[in-house]
Amino acid sequence: MTRSTACRLLAITAGFLLCGTKSARGTAGKGQGLLEGGWKPLCEVSNELDDIPNGLALGGRQILDKIADISKDALRLQIIIAAHAQTEETEPYVVLSLWFGTEFNRAYNLYANEGTVAHLNAAKATSYLKGRIDEALSFLAESQSSTHNGCLLQGGSANAAAISGPKIHNTHCPRESSEIQPKEVNRKHVLNNGFPNVLDGTRSADELQGATNARKCHLLHAHNTDGYALTEPITGNPKLFGGYLTVTKSNGVITAGNKQKLETTKHAASDPWQNVVSSLNNLQKDGGTTYSYPQPSGLAPSQLRELITPTFLRLRPGTEDSAKAHITRLFGEAASDKIKGYLKSLDNFQVPSGIAGLTTTTALRDIKEYDKLLAILAHYQISLRKQIIALEKKAEGAGTTKPNTDSESECNKLDNEEKCNADKKCIYDKTKEDRKKCSLRNEEKEKLEKEGNQEKGEKDGKNTNTTGSNSFVINKSPLWLAVLFF
Repeated sequence: MTRSTACRLLAITAGFLLCGTKSARGTAGKGQGLLEGGWKPLCEVSNELDDIPNGLALGGRQILDKIADISKDALRLQIIIAAHAQTEETEPYVVLSLWFGTEFNRAYNLYANEGTVAHLNAAKATSYLKGRIDEALSFLAESQSSTHNGCLLQGGSANAAAISGPKIHNTHCPRESSEIQPKEVNRKHVLNNGFPNVLDGTRSADELQGATNARKCHLLHAHNTDGYALTEPITGNPKLFGGYLTVTKSNGVITAGNKQKLETTKHAASDPWQNVVSSLNNLQKDGGTTYSYPQPSGLAPSQLRELITPTFLRLRPGTEDSAKAHITRLFGEAASDKIKGYLKSLDNFQVPSGIAGLTTTTALRDIKEYDKLLAILAHYQISLRKQIIALEKKAEGAGTTKPNTDSESECNKLDNEEKCNADKKCIYDKTKEDRKKCSLRNEEKEKLEKEGNQEKGEKDGKNTNTTGSNSFVINKSPLWLAVLFF
């Protein structure tokens, strides 16, 4: 035999063997077990559905952290308002505080009314589909015997795939609901537009179901001939895995639904696969998976006007020119630049050591703990209130001092230089002995002698309060408190 003849014979033999191997696989047979190419992707989907609530929990926590950050920024603004309440510099900070309060309310309402519902809908949809898949996988995997029966098959063979701990054959498929642990989830099998790795209806049934005489699974055949129906075919339309597989009631093989590509916004009460996709897309639509809010440095003049108008100007609609002038006075022409300056000043505000348990002087931006910010705010509020009380008492004391006293003895009672000089009829001389440092002016003495009025302790009902700048303090105190607790 020549070499070329031998080669041709070898090629023919190899081709025969290959064809024989392929034909040994055969075509899908009715009532046969589900091939690994059909059930393994379902395990992978189940595992990922179990993981998705972990990502939802992390997303919810991140949103709440961002909402808390807005509240902390508002607290920092209140701190600097309390620390500098005596100056007009507080007015821009009050505006920014109003903005943060408005933004906090918006963020809270968004998450309370939409975000939480979206998270729960996604968790509900994923858990429901996982339950449908797990129940079917467990039922089919348990339906096998040593020789003839097997509803899940190994690879493309005729051997049954048995359960071994958290695995079905060699595939991790625990079919359990694990405890939620907030973490990042990278999805490969459950995407926002479908389930790319499951077999769909465009694939041959040979990829789903074993060949005739592989392993019997009457559960995957609804006909009364070699199926689970008795005497006559069933009249319903039985499905498994949440509607993914249809068990034929004719004398045929199972079919798969098209789940690889699904509509992103459609909600279908009868299709749990579709509901998973729509719920995941709703997360992104209402801010359930990502959340951000505009920084105050990006506020437009029109937004500032909306904040300032009701707070300071009490303007009616149509008085924009006045509002614009007020905005310019507070923030300048380039509003965002001025705001950046205020925010930088806020960040760099130094809180002395000893306040709120701080061991060193610390920049306000570096204080992250909510309870410490509250303690710092309380410190400055109490400090401010003490200042106001002291000024009020000082003004009150000056106000109750009887001016224009008519006797030497009344002047002698004013042993304090400030009180003495506040009375135009008295004069203070620190060189004199105690209780006589404040005495009646000579001209007043002469006037009294002329009028013949020498009675001690006579009261003058015509006194007036001449507390001077202290009146300003009292008048402004309510304003400071209004700013402080705004």
